[in-house]
Amino acid sequence: MVPAPDLIKIDVEGAEYLVLEGARLLLSQQKPMLFIALHGAEQKRRSQKALERLDYQIFDLDGSALNTPVLQDDEIYAMPKLASLLKNPSTPLPGLLQGLINSAIAVFWS
Repeated sequence: MVPAPDLIKIDVEGAEYLVLEGARLLLSQQKPMLFIALHGAEQKRRSQKALERLDYQIFDLDGSALNTPVLQDDEIYAMPKLASLLKNPSTPLPGLLQGLINSAIAVFWS
């Protein structure tokens, strides 16, 4: 069996929302990190709403959280909100997040 991805890059020239909707089950259960190139105002609006429904936090590529009602950026990344991960303890942490936590624990205990 192929493991679920920890990271997904979406650059589909105007069909970003359709990809997010098609991957809704994967995104809600596995919570991978997303990098998304957004094309056009409508895709930004619809994709932002889809990510919010999935309980993802949206960031600019410089790491700044984007908390605006309307996305302006053409390229973003999104991560599941920590509260979303903690709601269901059986949901595996995304590999990247698990790696950060493991590193922090190793530094703390060393």
